[in-house]
Amino acid sequence: MVTQTPSLSELLGQDPSNLLSGVFTDDSQSIDDHAYAIALLYYLNNFYKKYKTKSYNYIEQHYQADLNQLQNQLTSKNSSELNKLYDKYAKSEMDNYNIPKSKQGQVNLQYRIDETITLVNNSITSAITEMKNDIQVKIQVWKNDLAKKATDFSITANIERLGRRIRTNIGYSTTMADQKAVRSVKSFVYGQKMLYYWVCYGPNPCSWCIANSKLPPRTIEKWEYDHPHGHCGLEAANQTEYTMEYMELIA
Repeated sequence: MVTQTPSLSELLGQDPSNLLSGVFTDDSQSIDDHAYAIALLYYLNNFYKKYKTKSYNYIEQHYQADLNQLQNQLTSKNSSELNKLYDKYAKSEMDNYNIPKSKQGQVNLQYRIDETITLVNNSITSAITEMKNDIQVKIQVWKNDLAKKATDFSITANIERLGRRIRTNIGYSTTMADQKAVRSVKSFVYGQKMLYYWVCYGPNPCSWCIANSKLPPRTIEKWEYDHPHGHCGLEAANQTEYTMEYMELIA
């Protein structure tokens, strides 16, 4: 999650659903992905609406506390919504393997989403800390540079930068939630010793994915994760060899 410099406006006059433009590269993402993204962008949009008309004095007095609140809102919502998204992906994959809904709670999901949640929350916290520091410097410039007018003071560019950072996080976290859920179910169905091939499902795969598809099969934990918005997946080398635990659930 690298720092990005401000570019053209991405937020002005938009609502959270409009901010999804460019987050997902095609229509293959589920409605649950969009719901997760809107849940995060909702708070950012509210913050922008509040501050786009505020005076220099108001911003100086309130931006620290309001950014602390925004950070808490974003990290809390990211934790809860990403857990829900992971569970939905896992249940969808269990449906693909005909595991009865009444028994899906018995499936041991090895690949949890906790690490991804922590990484994204740390990225959000880092971005907001950077935003605080940038605004503090900007305030000092306006205080000490007589050529600057108080009416020209704005933190819109800073909010835009934070928005791009969150959008990048959304692309990463939804992809990881999907892949970890799928791998968890596959591990339950086929066992830890099963070998898998890398398969490119989508059009125009990148050179890295093509190279992976030419590699010999390996166990699931030895495969890297696909990149955000990727269309590749893993296929078991022997799709008729199942674990006893799986067979007992579908019997």
